[in-house]
Amino acid sequence: MNRVTAGRFKNKRVSKRNNALCIRLGWRECLPLTPAIVAHIQIISTTSAPSAFSGFWRGLISNLCHSRTLWLSSILSAKHKNSYTLKITYRDNTSSVMETDQRCLAILISNNILIS
Repeated sequence: MNRVTAGRFKNKRVSKRNNALCIRLGWRECLPLTPAIVAHIQIISTTSAPSAFSGFWRGLISNLCHSRTLWLSSILSAKHKNSYTLKITYRDNTSSVMETDQRCLAILISNNILIS
């Protein structure tokens, strides 16, 4: 998660730095995703998957109550992790495809980068 998957900067990590997202280019170098560098960001797809860790602990605790319906409903109500696939178009007309989580998407929105 939080990685450039295709295009320019393929296989580079994305991290938070000084309230902005950065593509890690090296040990100390990073490219900040600011409106001066990014022309446009498009959300390509959204996926949601249940958290196995959350489902395990909910199921274990409800199994102690010896109720099958409580056990099943607690496993099915596990927290879901959202994953977003974004297409980033830079000012020099190159692009990247990035997979990120909800926290990083919120940072991009708060920095007023054009997202559609």
